[in-house]
Amino acid sequence: MFNLRRYFSVASLTAFAIAIPAMGFFSYQQAMESLIDIVKQKNELLTETLGNSLWIEHEDFLASAYRLNDQDLRFSSEMFDLRETIFDATQGLPVIKIRIFSLKGRVLYSPVPNQIGSYEAGNEGLQTALAREAFSSFQNGQILYEDVPLLKNRRLVSSYVPIQL
Repeated sequence: MFNLRRYFSVASLTAFAIAIPAMGFFSYQQAMESLIDIVKQKNELLTETLGNSLWIEHEDFLASAYRLNDQDLRFSSEMFDLRETIFDATQGLPVIKIRIFSLKGRVLYSPVPNQIGSYEAGNEGLQTALAREAFSSFQNGQILYEDVPLLKNRRLVSSYVPIQL
């Protein structure tokens, strides 16, 4: 005799075993995309606000920084003033690192002095920002900040936001 109940039970269990992990995966993906979108919007507003205040105080330096060689750029008195302004403006905000790039991909400001003057033309986020679109993605803090214990086991949202001043 054909035992329909047994086959129905096995088929239902198999369907649940496939559907539940799939739904969990898609739900996780949806949550991550939503989180990135929210953080991206906040970062865009923060960048625009910070950019406006930096431009007011450091317009001459930022407009001419591309002409300086790496050594002069790193150790200029304007760079120390810019670093202090950025530090003061981001105090108490959930900001880990701010970098300012030229339109050619040269790092004009970074809190890491060795990065100042380097070129990052192949950086996907920078290329997207140069095309006048914001770019955000999750980054692993262990890879990016392995020497900073507070950030070592964190996932961070990295954003590249174009500003036109």
